[in-house]
Amino acid sequence: MRHSSEHCVYHRRMTEPATSSAIQVVDHGRDWPRTFLRLRDWIWPSDVAIAIEHVGSTAVPGMAAKPVIDMDVVIASRTNLPSIVSRLGSLGYQHRGDLGIADREAFLAPRNQPAHHLYLCVENSLALKNHLTVRDYHRTTCRTRWLIPL
Repeated sequence: MRHSSEHCVYHRRMTEPATSSAIQVVDHGRDWPRTFLRLRDWIWPSDVAIAIEHVGSTAVPGMAAKPVIDMDVVIASRTNLPSIVSRLGSLGYQHRGDLGIADREAFLAPRNQPAHHLYLCVENSLALKNHLTVRDYHRTTCRTRWLIPL
């Protein structure tokens, strides 16, 4: 993995497919924001989480995407990691580590919940900034380019 400080972008080479199943991209689902809110409310409350952000393509109104909700649980520091990993474990999440990206911990979602990816990100980390910047850029660009109503 390389980190370019000039552009603040992560580069990572995938050596094997991330999934063995076909990737499906669908038209924007009007229920995606509600699904995110339901998942957020199920995970919340947590005395160590600052926020839970809806990121990724499903967070961009009007954008086609894989029908998988991406969520970032934001924590103040890595010292909060053990308690939130324990909290998420009690809900059925499996901690997968940082998967090569600093200050971003990945979790495998419980099978009895809607399809989603859950990440634990440290506040003000590059990983969180990247997720929020890409989401916000696409929200602005898609809305102005294609005049998509919110």
